[in-house]
Amino acid sequence: MGCMYCEKNNSTRDKALMRITELKSSVLYLCRNQAHPGHCVLALKEHIPSLQECTEQQKADVSADLGMMTGLIRKIAGSSCLAVTAAVNRDTADHLHYHILPQYAGEDDPLSGEDPDPVFPKEEECAEMAEMFRVLIQQEIQKTAGQESKSAE
Repeated sequence: MGCMYCEKNNSTRDKALMRITELKSSVLYLCRNQAHPGHCVLALKEHIPSLQECTEQQKADVSADLGMMTGLIRKIAGSSCLAVTAAVNRDTADHLHYHILPQYAGEDDPLSGEDPDPVFPKEEECAEMAEMFRVLIQQEIQKTAGQESKSAE
């Protein structure tokens, strides 16, 4: 069995994650287990085992993707802060990816090591959240492109 993020068809990945969209250097997935509402995974498009093995350009590109997504996830989830963790060997074969977990007032730290009971919304609810992400990502990309063209004038 290969890498679940690199394989085009991977039933393990598809049971755990819903593909939202591709970004510049990564692919955004919605975790089907929404024990932490808004939990997403950002996986590099390329099979790179660790951040240390990324080129400077790859680091800059993934940083831009991560920056955009953390802002949008906070907006969508309505959370005051996020826990972002880079993962490699925990749940897949040596493929750098990031878990983005919204945090809410009064909630325990999602990275405390204590996993809450799983929450699996209906497929339609996950699809609606994924579409919301797609729309907001497209708006953000258009906004950024508009700002870049104005600054070039």
